[in-house]
Amino acid sequence: MLGQIAPDPGLGLLADGRVVLVASPSRVFVFNEEAQQWSSMKAEWYSDNLTYGAPIRAKKPLLQIFDAAQNTWLDISGVAGKYWQNTHAHQEYQVDFSDRPSEFVAAVDLPPAMLWDDKTQQWAYIFEFGTMGRNPKTLPDGCAFSWRDFTLFNPKTGTIRKLTDPGVGIKDYQGSMDVLADGTVVFAGVANNHSEPGAGFFHRKLTCAGFENSTDDEAVMPTVAYEEPLATPETTVAAKPTNAETVNRWRTQLKDFFSTYRWNILAVFGPFSVYFLALKFILPALSRISEKTSASKMIKTVKKSRLNSSQNKAVKSAGWIMRVAIYGLLAIYAASTIKSYFRIHEMMAKQNCAENPAACIDKETGLMQSEPSLAEANPGDDTTPRIPCKYVGIWSSRHGSDMYRIVLKDDGTYSMMQPGASDSSPPLYTGYWTVQGKNMVWRHQVGNTGEADINPIQQQSDSQFTLTEGNGSHTVYELIEAVKSNECTE
Repeated sequence: MLGQIAPDPGLGLLADGRVVLVASPSRVFVFNEEAQQWSSMKAEWYSDNLTYGAPIRAKKPLLQIFDAAQNTWLDISGVAGKYWQNTHAHQEYQVDFSDRPSEFVAAVDLPPAMLWDDKTQQWAYIFEFGTMGRNPKTLPDGCAFSWRDFTLFNPKTGTIRKLTDPGVGIKDYQGSMDVLADGTVVFAGVANNHSEPGAGFFHRKLTCAGFENSTDDEAVMPTVAYEEPLATPETTVAAKPTNAETVNRWRTQLKDFFSTYRWNILAVFGPFSVYFLALKFILPALSRISEKTSASKMIKTVKKSRLNSSQNKAVKSAGWIMRVAIYGLLAIYAASTIKSYFRIHEMMAKQNCAENPAACIDKETGLMQSEPSLAEANPGDDTTPRIPCKYVGIWSSRHGSDMYRIVLKDDGTYSMMQPGASDSSPPLYTGYWTVQGKNMVWRHQVGNTGEADINPIQQQSDSQFTLTEGNGSHTVYELIEAVKSNECTE
């Protein structure tokens, strides 16, 4: 018969209502009400290579036990997580039996902060040790509260926020906490240096927004420090540029333009300028000089040039042929020069896109421009950039043991954060995304690599898909929350 257990054990209920007790890493018991006795169960732990994140759908249970009567394995991850967190600070764990001497077993040290969600049968979060306290409680609006350091986890944003102590007056290791159906958190335990009636008991309503204020806080909690509200920073309105500044800006832009494209401009307009100058100035000048110096020779030349009609036609035909040849060569040169200009312009646009992803946005659609390499590699596929509605939402992305939280927005932008970061932490990555053909295409603002990140999509279901990375590895995306939109495509 199992007797008293100290300290607090991992105690919980199975799906069929039976009580389960994790007494040590190797000893798990289930209580049989009919026989009024505890039955020992075979236990298997899978605590290696845990993935940090929120939420986490584990590949294997943290702890499973074998029920010989039903010949099946039972997943008791939630109870195992509670046990692991409650015993990490103890070098030994004492189990007292009524029919034999007590036993001391070693506890598992430094477990991660973890919370099991019975509704979804997955981990609401798994964070590094010390991020959230042990024995967290889920609030009616979905957030989780930990008494230790008064930390609040928001599953919608995946962030952790530290709250100000509302004046509980009890240490977390000297009391107990529970949450009522209306969100009221009740604290009870040994009061800090107080023995008055009512000391050691505190209650306050708590939501994702924090503790609700009470009108008599100052009367019952005079020791809570008053914090001055933060001053609102003054809004600075940018001065409107003057006419002189506008003119100088245009001069600078024109100077930069001509400096950048001077050779292209010279190649396009140079031949026409030379032809125009020769036709209007050089040839008339030579004609006047010739008239003054050799008038008699010109008369003789005119007389000799009186050819028969067939000869005149031949001369005229030869002249037109020369003109067509010259103008044709000029046209070919101009076309080649213009083509080179546009090619250079395309190369510069590609370089600007690599340096600044915002330059890759199509002004008409507001989405990233199509990647030419996809159209060339898949001629039969429609590689028009689009935002499918099934991808708009909040996702978890897991690559190996690394897990991130990513928001795919319907305007073609995204942001990625580390789960468990504070609500004021900046995102790790931001940028743009689209689906082109059977690929998801990314360009990163934070963490920009200069090239588009193209990942083939393997769709498992509406709530899960896998992307193949450039090195052949895979990143698994699982839906946390879908976001409805009228700007996406079906």
